[in-house]
Amino acid sequence: MNLKPRIFHKLMLLLMLPLFLSCGGSAKKQYVIGVSQCSEDVWREKLNEELRIAALYYNNVDLRIKSAYDDVKLQTEQINSFVDEGVDLLIVAPGQVTISPAIDRAYEKGIPVIIFDRRTRSDKYTAYIGADNKEIGSSMAEYLAGALTSGGRILEISGLYSSSPAIERQQGFDSVVATRPGLEIVAQAHADWTEEGAFRVMDSLLSKSHPQFDCLFAHNDRMAMGARRAAAKHGLDIN
Repeated sequence: MNLKPRIFHKLMLLLMLPLFLSCGGSAKKQYVIGVSQCSEDVWREKLNEELRIAALYYNNVDLRIKSAYDDVKLQTEQINSFVDEGVDLLIVAPGQVTISPAIDRAYEKGIPVIIFDRRTRSDKYTAYIGADNKEIGSSMAEYLAGALTSGGRILEISGLYSSSPAIERQQGFDSVVATRPGLEIVAQAHADWTEEGAFRVMDSLLSKSHPQFDCLFAHNDRMAMGARRAAAKHGLDIN
């Protein structure tokens, strides 16, 4: 996956902080920013570190970052805790679209909400910063259509089934494949965006009778690495 959009989104998030912080009037006001990360990985930790660096430019900002470790119940509790504390700004990377009610509650209480990286089922937010995931899926299908000129059978490993990037990337990818007579999706499986999750899913699939396939499309790099590792365990060399 091209990382440039993600870098751009991080920069946009950092640039937006002064805009939201300037809306409160008095420079003496102490601002509390709550950040709710759905999970932990190298990319999200990099984002957290850049947010901390950006906050250092303001002597009246209290930045509080929490991670839900892919637990939607925990993330709901953490967001509700931020709302109860009365934070001045809430930044959320929703783990699943079902997290909407907690975010809606913050928005309805008058707290500016930035939805980052993933969407919810609701439009109750102040700003959204993220990739066009349908376009990402479509682009990958177009790439495979160009690479597999004689046609091909595709195994698709999606991200967490209730997360917006997985839903949208699958929609984009599948819609294009459906228009290419030479391409066929022979099996689909859901992992959890992690390397180990994809390894388990792929290992399980290959351990029993399964459709033959020519290539694998995984929704992110980590799952691709996990799936390829499982394929190697079963003596397969896949692209």
